[in-house]
Amino acid sequence: MVRALVPTMRWLAFLAALVVCSAAKSEPIHLACEGTMRANEPKHDRLDERYLLSLVIDLSGRSVKAEGHQPVPFKRFTEDEDVVAFASPKASDDVLDGRLNRITGEALIHFLTDPMFEFHGRCHRAESLFESPHTR
Repeated sequence: MVRALVPTMRWLAFLAALVVCSAAKSEPIHLACEGTMRANEPKHDRLDERYLLSLVIDLSGRSVKAEGHQPVPFKRFTEDEDVVAFASPKASDDVLDGRLNRITGEALIHFLTDPMFEFHGRCHRAESLFESPHTR
């Protein structure tokens, strides 16, 4: 009887590991980005201002959310598999488009404001400094 349970227990352990791994992959990825923000307009002085930005990458939802902005969907096609590209389907959204290299962390994001702003920097995985009050 014990021998009959061993394959069943292994199968259950495999399924449990699969479920845990799938849940971990569907969690959003939080990034902390440091770089520069500048007005992208010829009549303005193109002074780079140091800027910090947080991004949330939702692989299951196929979207990128910049801090303080609505999520923007991934583009369907990119020529480089190491780059995640995203763009707003609507001209009314304030995040126009962007690119994030998933190996180097280099990010370039255009914000559709008046004038248009451009963030250029480097991102890395971030951990929350404290528990979110919404998770309690």
